[in-house]
Amino acid sequence: MVTKLEERIVYKINEHPLGETIVFGISVIGSGILCGSFVNELTVNSVVEWENTFKITPTYLIIGYLLLIYRYNKCVYIQKTKISNFGNEEFLLNYIRKELLPEIVALQKEKIKNGDLSGFKSASDILKNFENPDNKDGGKN
Repeated sequence: MVTKLEERIVYKINEHPLGETIVFGISVIGSGILCGSFVNELTVNSVVEWENTFKITPTYLIIGYLLLIYRYNKCVYIQKTKISNFGNEEFLLNYIRKELLPEIVALQKEKIKNGDLSGFKSASDILKNFENPDNKDGGKN
């Protein structure tokens, strides 16, 4: 599950090419430092001692780093999926019905309570268009 904070951070990073470049640079430098420290601690007298792999701290730092990179990439994937969904007309209509229609109805209710019926016909047209999106005459039938 991705939190709203993670989504906002990833959105801000990917909003500008500089943000993506900075994250990429930090990723490359961080992985280089971690791998270098892993090899440095694993090597004793110019011999790599693989049996000490899970006894040294850099192993766990690398695993933590990979989990962090996974979370970031998961957020980026979810963000790209959400954006590409808006190209799908069926998804867009369902999104409007779920997210925007209640707000439109609430706004029209408030107008009707105040005696303003000018937008009522257009609201009913909107609702008709939602029920029959292929209606070509603007909801008049």
